[in-house]
Amino acid sequence: MRLWRKLIRNYFTFNNREKHGLYVLVVLLLILSSIHLFIRLQPVPQVDLSAEQLVMLDKFEKANESGISPDN
Repeated sequence: MRLWRKLIRNYFTFNNREKHGLYVLVVLLLILSSIHLFIRLQPVPQVDLSAEQLVMLDKFEKANESGISPDN
């Protein structure tokens, strides 16, 4: 039983340098996760299109569905 305990203790313990590296990695992970969450929570700006732009968009979508060029 003592052998198992010694093996587990040796495997799961960290020296000071490893602990410092682990702390840095955790802080970096938290910072990057916070940035990602902040970016995802930003509202998407709404684009107001004019009537002419809506007609052009509609033509483009129809042409894209049929597979022909919208210029025709």
